[in-house]
Amino acid sequence: MNILVLLAGIIDPKWPLQFPVEDFRDGAARNAVRPRILSPFDEASLEVALKLRDDDPQTRITAMVLEGRESDQLLRSVAAFRLEDVTGVDAGSLESWDVRSLSSQLRSIVLQRGESVDLVLMGRELGDRDDGTLAACLAEQFAWRFVGLVQHIERCDGGVQLIRERGSMEERITLTGPLVASVTNDRRNRLRHPLMKNVMAAKRA
Repeated sequence: MNILVLLAGIIDPKWPLQFPVEDFRDGAARNAVRPRILSPFDEASLEVALKLRDDDPQTRITAMVLEGRESDQLLRSVAAFRLEDVTGVDAGSLESWDVRSLSSQLRSIVLQRGESVDLVLMGRELGDRDDGTLAACLAEQFAWRFVGLVQHIERCDGGVQLIRERGSMEERITLTGPLVASVTNDRRNRLRHPLMKNVMAAKRA
């Protein structure tokens, strides 16, 4: 199985702002804020992919990090999980305020990579200003199946079983790829800590 995880950086809430709020009208000031980290939803999508690889070591995981070229530390932190490939995508070139255009751009970038993809995972609010619509639009662009608010994924009968909770009910659906799933955080998908040897290898790379 080939899994592509789409990730994006957010400003670390523990890091003090370096500029007065009114200065954030200046794009240079916004870009200078460091460091960036993964959102809880993006961490969850990465952990779901890692669990699928735990079940089958033949699983291949690649990642595309939006804003990756603006944050080397974020790229290193993702690469420390021993993925097959981690690519930074210049967020400045993306039409982030138009979800349909953004989904079309991401589809083109994925196709240009020339790699087959069975499953695309992304945080439930990635890249669309918290609207939660980008994942569905991306699935539409590919004409693939889409499942939202996924909390856990298991291998099942040649495909995958996607699991989510709706109130007091647990929903399960078994599908074969290719498909897109948006992931929400859950106790089952809290991101693990990478091995120190992999952290050092990512820094050297």
